[in-house]
Parts: sequence; C-alpha cells; structure tokens
Amino acid sequence: MLVYEISKRAQIYMIESKLTKRKFIYLSNKDYDGTVFQTQVLDWLHLYQDHGINFDLYQAFHIKEILKINYLKDQLSKIKGSTPLLKSFLFLFPSKGLFVYLNVLFLYLKLFKYFFSYNEVLIFSRGLIGNEIGILKKIVPLKLIFYFDARAASAEENKYMAIKQGDFSSKKYNIIAHVYHTEYKTLIAADKIFAVSNILQNYFAYNFKINRDKFILYPCLSDSSKFYFDENIRKSVRNELTISDQSKVFLYAGGISAGWHISASLFQFFDSINGSGEDVRFLFLTRDHLAVQKLLIQY
Repeated sequence: MLVYEISKRAQIYMIESKLTKRKFIYLSNKDYDGTVFQTQVLDWLHLYQDHGINFDLYQAFHIKEILKINYLKDQLSKIKGSTPLLKSFLFLFPSKGLFVYLNVLFLYLKLFKYFFSYNEVLIFSRGLIGNEIGILKKIVPLKLIFYFDARAASAEENKYMAIKQGDFSSKKYNIIAHVYHTEYKTLIAADKIFAVSNILQNYFAYNFKINRDKFILYPCLSDSSKFYFDENIRKSVRNELTISDQSKVFLYAGGISAGWHISASLFQFFDSINGSGEDVRFLFLTRDHLAVQKLLIQY
C-alpha cells in the first residue's frame, strides 16, 4: 500500500515536473548517525528515486560547527558513502533576528542555480526554517514550494526537558518561546506538512490552528526490505528468546537516555502492566544499554 501510494504520487509529480520544469531539493539538518539519518532521510529519498522523483540533497550544519574540520569531513564522508544524492553543504545560524536574513542569503547563494534554471523549486526539509522560506518566496523569480518533514513537536520537547531538568530560568523560557514561534512560522510557510502520526497532526492542527488539508500522514520508516512481517522469523526469534506464542511482547526500539526521552514514564507504564498478572515480555532494541540496566534496577 505504501509503495503503491508513493508510486501514484510520483507519477503525478513526474508529469507536473515535465510540464513545469520542477526541481526537488532536500535540506537536511540531521547529523549522520548511521541510524536515524539512514531510515528517516536517505531511505525515503532513495524510495522516491526508485519511483522517478530525484532529490538533490544538501546538508545544513550549525554555524558553530564551521571550525570542527574533522567532524565536518567525517559527516560528509559518511553521507557521500551512503548516497549519490548529496550535492553540497552549507552553514546556517539559529533562525533568529538578523540571523534569519543571513540564512536567507546563504540559502539563496547555495540554490541560486536552481532559481534561474527551473520554473518551480520544491524544498523538502525537517528543519524549522519557516522564517527563511517566507522571505525566499517573496524574492526568488519562480514558484517556491515548501514541504515540512515534521518528525516531532519541537517546542514540547524543549519544555519537557526543562521540566525534567528543573530549569525554570528566563533564558530557558525564552528558548522555548522562540522554538514555539519558529515552529509556528514553519508550519504556516509549509505548502504541505508530512506528519508521522495522528497525534502529531492533531497537536499541530489544534495548537497552531493549521488547516488539516495541509497534512500528509506517512510512516516514520519506509524501507520494506528492513521492516516487514515474516511468520517464520517471528517464531525463530521467539524460540531464541524463549518467548511462548501466548506471551504478549511489548517492543521499544530507539534511544532512551537523551533529554527528550520519556524513559521514566515508559518504565512506569511497563511496570504497571507487569503487575497485572498477564503473560507479558518487554523487549528493548537500543544502544543505551547502561541506561536500560539502571531503569531495570529501579523498576
């Protein structure tokens, strides 16, 4: 179903692109980590490519990383080794005050060749760049389309981390307010918003009064060669882990030690289920082994 929908959408985009001479750009601000970058960025771009939509990938780094030469070389080397789509990279300031106009300048110079070679340019990005896109739409000599790849409620993550850390300072309050407003500007500037869950879509629609027609609900991950159901593999894994067919398995995959992870609530939830008397197992797929061990001792 997923591949069919993408194939159908790709055919429409291909026809439109031939008629309008449209260029597709993906602007990534996610560092290459071998997992999320691959599954949430590259796998999607490669899937689109398989169906005739070719993105040029640009990697955006925070301006503070401009002097981290070894880090930059390592990042670009790993991305180039994972995809032929990478065209170049650029540095961006935080989207605030005069820095917004510097970011617009950097984006304009980097994408200049597209603005004068195509009738339309579609920028797809997971970054909060609504301020910049709003200005670019006014100054470029073509139709600029912006799709926001929404992966999380950024303002809520910052608020949650502040509460978790007990940081109620004015500085932290101003940071949360800035992220909230930048998130709003990005949602408003977007022609379409790709959201990974109904909960996230509902959050944006309610808290920012966003028209629901803007949203496209799509899975977080896309590679069907990595994510699929196989009954034989299921039986084999259950046998290996000594889990019976009658047991209910709750699976958690991902990090658990970062500031935005709700690890305590997660284990409290599992702890309550564990005390229900049902035959349940909990399976964690994570690199944060030490954090899990501490939580297992606590609960």
